[in-house]
Amino acid sequence: MTESRKQKIGIIGAGYVGLVNAVCLAEIGHRVWCFDYDAGKVERLNSGVVDILEPDLPELLAGGLDAGRLTFHTTAEEALPEAEIVMICVDTPTDPQIGPDLTRLMSAVGSVAEHAERAEILVLRSTVPPGTSILAEEEFSRLNGSRGISVVSHPEFFQEGRAVEDCRRPLRIVVGSRDKDAAARVAGLWNMPDVPTVVSDLESAEMTKQASNAFLAAKISFINDIARICDAVGADIDTVAEGMGLDPRIGSRYLKAGVGFGGSCLPKDLRALVASARSHGWEPRTLTAAIEVNETQRRLVSELLAERLGSLSGKTIALLGLVFKPDTSDLRDSPAVAIAGLLIEGGATVVATDPAVHGGEPEIPVGVRLADDAYSAAAGAMAVVLATEWDAFTALDWSRMADAMEGTLVVDGRNTLDPVIIRDADLDYVGIGRGTVAG
Repeated sequence: MTESRKQKIGIIGAGYVGLVNAVCLAEIGHRVWCFDYDAGKVERLNSGVVDILEPDLPELLAGGLDAGRLTFHTTAEEALPEAEIVMICVDTPTDPQIGPDLTRLMSAVGSVAEHAERAEILVLRSTVPPGTSILAEEEFSRLNGSRGISVVSHPEFFQEGRAVEDCRRPLRIVVGSRDKDAAARVAGLWNMPDVPTVVSDLESAEMTKQASNAFLAAKISFINDIARICDAVGADIDTVAEGMGLDPRIGSRYLKAGVGFGGSCLPKDLRALVASARSHGWEPRTLTAAIEVNETQRRLVSELLAERLGSLSGKTIALLGLVFKPDTSDLRDSPAVAIAGLLIEGGATVVATDPAVHGGEPEIPVGVRLADDAYSAAAGAMAVVLATEWDAFTALDWSRMADAMEGTLVVDGRNTLDPVIIRDADLDYVGIGRGTVAG
């Protein structure tokens, strides 16, 4: 794709996806107006304050604000009138039975129809089921049939904890539209002629994102299923995964056994694709199996602890980590949060610690006590569970942890700790599918 001229871009939604897009487009040199209904968030962003933990995001925000290329607004009237291109980056929450809720997305389309008088292109950056872009096109025409607009599906492939890096240096650019010139113009926004670019119809672009996330989720569930078999036969899942990953047809990424996947993307997108398939009369057995394995994996820790400790009732468990992965502050659909809830249901006292969690987050189950650090969390605990592989947890002094604990059990829910170091501290190590390493 050739480099396009600098564009005037309106972005609807200053959440995770919208904010990353806004700061990266402003860094390239485009003029960006971002619209979000949350007045407190908008005020903080205009002051250079970022609510989410994401490497490089605060610096890029400050750069865009200082250059005068990036502003945040609470009304569409302020944010959209000058925009030539409008990107919709709103949430599409998914109900497991009926699929994604497109209310916010269609409301955003209405804002474009009413206030983006100069907009020539409407870009759907939100993750949506196939057919949504057509619905958006029809909704725009219904609301503003006096002028046309080109709809482009442009899915993002960000990983939390490295979203800015993924936006700046993507592995691929996918754009779908009925209007190939509009698709090329959107792809050209990023000025990345060397990045592989797929130009397709709307439905194929939408499906590419959902299929990608579904495959990654299924790959994680697959290796967790294999880990269960490894425990049964005495094999080491880390060695098995290493041997598998050397095959270029398989690859080594997403072959890490543990307590399962979580976050705002993989679980939601997998459920959305299942709902979409069922709405068209197809039962996607591989995808439903991936969901079932993931849910089972979250129960594994509580079941293992109940077995090893006799019961959970009255036991204090130290939980290391609450966010779904390190270098984020995202608690949405976190396996660690699910584990905490299951432990409490079983009668345990849960003392958790996480460098990105400060208390008051609504996702944290009632009854979870927060500690300042791992050593404080371990005080009097019968067992310690590593649920999020923060560097601070993988570099702990396990002799000090042993001195603080009442019991001796360490459950490595991420297969990140060194079993030898744990055993040398006179503690009992249990991993996921690492039966032969526990020794």
